[in-house]
Amino acid sequence: MELDDLRQQWQRPAAPDVPLLTEQSLRAMLANPTESPVARMKRNARRDLGLGLAVVVLNFFNLQSWFRFAASRASGGVLWWSLLLGSTGLLVVLWNTGVKMRILSRMEGETSSLRDHLLSLVHQFRGLLRASVRTGLGLAALLVLLLLYAGYEKLVFYLRPGAGDQLTHWLLFGSGVLATLLAFGLAYKNGNAVRQRRYGQYLDRLEANLRELDEPGPGGA
Repeated sequence: MELDDLRQQWQRPAAPDVPLLTEQSLRAMLANPTESPVARMKRNARRDLGLGLAVVVLNFFNLQSWFRFAASRASGGVLWWSLLLGSTGLLVVLWNTGVKMRILSRMEGETSSLRDHLLSLVHQFRGLLRASVRTGLGLAALLVLLLLYAGYEKLVFYLRPGAGDQLTHWLLFGSGVLATLLAFGLAYKNGNAVRQRRYGQYLDRLEANLRELDEPGPGGA
């Protein structure tokens, strides 16, 4: 059996040598306006812009609906806070997209040291993605706090001693808190998966290409 295996391996054609990536071929890949990793990330960034704007607008109208329900606390101050939060969310989305596009455009720019240039920009882009996660979670937490503040009096009235089946009320309130925390956890996990699909896989590919540039050629030591 061992002789047969050796004979089969000897007769099997050798796999062709795959040429190592060169700086010229990497530059040509980055210059592709449709299929390069940078071009794909640019398209995803534009999609994220539209989605982010839609989320901000939808949450703003949800806030207004909640304020009308919790009219006891829907004072002018609370309404101004909602406008401030919505404006902040809008500015964050626009700023985040603008920085993404600027970094991606710099990846396509000409430079004398392509490896160091791309490596620095990839690290910057990953840092921007991490910062956007923290900012998004912070804005979502502020939104929840604002909703609680607007409905504070109704919530206290609902949980007051002697308000019907108090145990049921507290269980429902606790379930709401738990569901909110679970929603934050799922949003974080799903957000990481989406970012990996839209950006992370392409950044990983660029880093793999840069590592390949460091590998010696067929005649190297």
